[in-house]
Amino acid sequence: MTPEPEPMTFSCTPGGGIALGIRRLSRFFSALVALMVLAAAACWITGRLFPGFLALAVASLVAFTWRMSNDLRPRQLMLERGLLMIATPRQLIEFSIEGATIRPLEDDERAHLERLASAGGVVAGSGGFDSRHLGEFDLYASDFANALYIRGLEVKLVVTPDQPAEFIRTFRQMTDSPLLQSSAHE
Repeated sequence: MTPEPEPMTFSCTPGGGIALGIRRLSRFFSALVALMVLAAAACWITGRLFPGFLALAVASLVAFTWRMSNDLRPRQLMLERGLLMIATPRQLIEFSIEGATIRPLEDDERAHLERLASAGGVVAGSGGFDSRHLGEFDLYASDFANALYIRGLEVKLVVTPDQPAEFIRTFRQMTDSPLLQSSAHE
């Protein structure tokens, strides 16, 4: 009888276009909050209380949006027998991976995915997407250079652990699943 594999944790460090997008959004939201706080102060100094409170409300809304923009960014991936857990800043998302397959994305798929997840110079690291290469899938990415495609009975995911080769090896142990060599097998 073989021993049960130990649960493993893999970090997801932002890199590439996603890290750049995070920095751009951070600067944009910081500048917007600062501008609205200054506008509120200017309004209050000149005795216009209502516009000052309105500017402060806009600053609060922007700060809330900034926080929400990071809620689904993966921090860690955890593998247990038949289960993948994605730790984000505010929640732990669980997926059954029993019988699932895994493979690294090919270069053209990775480039397509980065274009698909880009808007206005910012690359999204999470969300639901529909791609001509991969079909419908959920994205939990930190660095597209490490992109892995997981296809299960109920789930299609793209994840990006910092150590993709080790993640694949552990994933196969946790699912007793073969490594899918090309998308032609799907």
